[in-house]
Amino acid sequence: MGFSKLMVTFTLLVVMSIAFDLLSGIRINAKTVPPTCYEECKATFHNPECNKFCIGLAYKNGSCIDPEGLYLSPFRRCCCNPIILAPPSL
Repeated sequence: MGFSKLMVTFTLLVVMSIAFDLLSGIRINAKTVPPTCYEECKATFHNPECNKFCIGLAYKNGSCIDPEGLYLSPFRRCCCNPIILAPPSL
């Protein structure tokens, strides 16, 4: 009798923890992705806050530039607004 109560209690705990994980996983998480850099884009960034979107590059005068000087011209991006994407579901 005591063993069966223990098993029922354990089973309920497992089911409740799985249900909690499923319910808490329903909320939508988003991640920020830097905008795409287009070669033909001639526009500059809207403001210096866009520095964070120059991934692996440096920010100067509204453009992403290569800090090591491998590229002759700066990379210009059409906008600095991030794209919000939902993470892939597992």
